[in-house]
Amino acid sequence: INDVPALTVNRRIEVLSKTNLLSALPAIETPCLLLESTQDRVVSRGRIDELERHLPNMERVRIAGPHLILQANPGACAAATGEFINSV
Repeated sequence: INDVPALTVNRRIEVLSKTNLLSALPAIETPCLLLESTQDRVVSRGRIDELERHLPNMERVRIAGPHLILQANPGACAAATGEFINSV
């Protein structure tokens, strides 16, 4: 995240803070996978818990690493994604 300009991060946070689609989530029937970073300092566990409550077909997998988990731990993310795809 240190390589991302502060203005870019601020704009992303601003857009996200104005977006609330929780009421639409229960209508999603497609299975979903959420890769949760164990040391995420951007997205709180409470926010992920909230997603899980509203998205009935979500599978949550915790993976060691920071917010940008795909870049920080690609092997574990690929393995979790493969297992998820094979399970559905």
